[in-house]
Amino acid sequence: MDDTTLVAQIMKNRTYDPSSRDARFFDEAQALFETWKPEDLNAIAISIGPGMFTSLRVGLSLAKGIACTHGTPVVAVNTLDAMGRAVSFYPGIVGVVVNAFHKEMYGALYERGARRSDHTLRRLEEIPSFLARAALVIGPGIPLLKEQGGSETPHPGMDYDIQELFPTAENIVHCALPRIYTRDFDAVELLEPFYIKKTDAERLYDSKDVQ
Repeated sequence: MDDTTLVAQIMKNRTYDPSSRDARFFDEAQALFETWKPEDLNAIAISIGPGMFTSLRVGLSLAKGIACTHGTPVVAVNTLDAMGRAVSFYPGIVGVVVNAFHKEMYGALYERGARRSDHTLRRLEEIPSFLARAALVIGPGIPLLKEQGGSETPHPGMDYDIQELFPTAENIVHCALPRIYTRDFDAVELLEPFYIKKTDAERLYDSKDVQ
């Protein structure tokens, strides 16, 4: 972003582009840095979750590496907030849902882009009551809701560009801009992914009797 103008963005969708699982994303990011040098960046906005363990760690490690090397300040953005901001044009309450696996789902409620609930982790059977106030539901958790019988859950369908309903780099930057303008930056050395839930390794560890 240059002020509030988007100048470049790399987007990958593993569902439609399996090759995005490899390291070519970093090659494309490196190509961007040949035009915009890391030392010229005023700030880094980074999504810290909730989300996939490895993806969050890799993204945050890249951001920390640039920040520590070049002294670039960092603003951490919650992934759900970035998706909520994508539908700030909508006049009613919007529910954002993301599959957390193990029959759980991340969620939050938004109104005109402003969060109206805590970031939450809920069992699938709890999600319908959590979304009771929502007139619109978006996010990659919708297919799971349908599988569980929540086919009547309201969602935007094809009226909107589905890519814009995911946590794009543009939405993450826009969420971070108020803090960037006031220089309210995060302590890079203390930044950790926002998981909410336990990792699979922690679940397995807790399931055993440790003597």
